[in-house]
Amino acid sequence: MEYLPMIIQSIITLAFAVITWRVKAYLDESAKERREFIEKIKANEIGTQALLRHALLRGYYSCKKRGKISYSEASSYQAMYEAYHLLGGNGVMDEVMRGLHLIPICQDSEIYS
Repeated sequence: MEYLPMIIQSIITLAFAVITWRVKAYLDESAKERREFIEKIKANEIGTQALLRHALLRGYYSCKKRGKISYSEASSYQAMYEAYHLLGGNGVMDEVMRGLHLIPICQDSEIYS
C-alpha cells in the first residue's frame, strides 16, 4: 500500500503528459491550417490583381483603338483601378489610367447601339 500514492502520482503525471502532447499536436495542426489559409488568401489576391491588370489593359487598348470610351466603361475601369491599388498595385497601371483619361468620353448608346 505504500506504493499506491506513487502509482497515483505517476498515473496523474502520465495523464497530464498525454493531454499536453495532444494539445500541442492540435495547436500545431491549427497553426498549419492557418498558414495554408493565409497562403490561399494571398494567392487569391495575386490572381485577382492580375485579372484586374489584364482587364484594364484590354479595356485601354480597345478604347484607344476605338477612339472613345463610354461612361459605363470609364466607371468600371476606375473601380477596377482602385481595387487593383487596394490589392497592392505597383503603379504600372497609373500610366494606363492616365491614357484612359485622355480618351474622349461618349454616351453608352454611341458604342452599344
